[in-house]
Amino acid sequence: MTKEAFEERRFAAKTAKVIEQANEIMAEYSGDKLTLRQLHYQFVARDLYENTMRNYKKLGDIVRNGRMAGLISWNLVQDRTRGLRGWSGGSSSPAAAIRTAARSYMEPRWRTQPVKVEVWIEKDALSGVLTDPLYKYRGDYFATKGYPSISSLKIAADRFKRYAENGDEVVILYFSDHDPEGLQMPEQVGEALYSFGVDNVEIRRMGLTMEQILEHSPPPSAAKQTSSRIQSYIDATGTDQAWELDALRPQVIQDMITNEMEKIIDWDLWNAAKEQESMNEDLMLKVSRNWDAILDFLGEGDDDDEDDDDDY
Repeated sequence: MTKEAFEERRFAAKTAKVIEQANEIMAEYSGDKLTLRQLHYQFVARDLYENTMRNYKKLGDIVRNGRMAGLISWNLVQDRTRGLRGWSGGSSSPAAAIRTAARSYMEPRWRTQPVKVEVWIEKDALSGVLTDPLYKYRGDYFATKGYPSISSLKIAADRFKRYAENGDEVVILYFSDHDPEGLQMPEQVGEALYSFGVDNVEIRRMGLTMEQILEHSPPPSAAKQTSSRIQSYIDATGTDQAWELDALRPQVIQDMITNEMEKIIDWDLWNAAKEQESMNEDLMLKVSRNWDAILDFLGEGDDDDEDDDDDY
């Protein structure tokens, strides 16, 4: 955990206690970074304060000041919506570029799988939670940011139709809030895809479910009474309370994705692609090690015998 002080601050005992509690909560997450919203819900779930916007904003101020004072790690709370993006990187030489490419080379392992898997999640702020299982199993995700737009659904439908041409099926692992809108999102997505002529997709709503709410006890909030679906929600669930996906521990979501993917993957095909990947990586490394000889063969060699360093 990286703590670095940039300000001198003295905190009241009550504020110092919140900083201590925040550090204890974040230490439980085994290296996972939390958004401020997730940290807020952990305070609510542990009855440390009430679920109010005032408390949420106050926690944000305390975390900000605690980090600046060197009392909270800069590595444990993250903003998943802001950051530097661009294309300023590069390689020192073609040989170094080939070495870098070799060590990051990946076969498209899902290409041969008869069932494709995608993770759809309601909130872009939770995208970082998906990184570990999707990196391990080379999966794709779609942060819908509420209801998916009709344009994004048309793009998805065209993608699924291409899979269908090869006889492949699709499973969407859908994550959304337990509220009037979140419960209906997968159903509405399914209807939209069907209207576009898609018939090879199964949508599995993974969370947030009432079973998960009972097991993990995330803090509730009042469902929006202005929602056009509030009455049908109450009729279906027997409650006017709502629960947000953010309140689940990241590991719970990650485990659901991992378990479901492991059930779906054809392991013989997967391991064959994995073996091919290893062979191609070795071939690329061999090319990089013999780059000077290749240049000489092509008549492109020079007298500069400078040693290339890896771009790491």
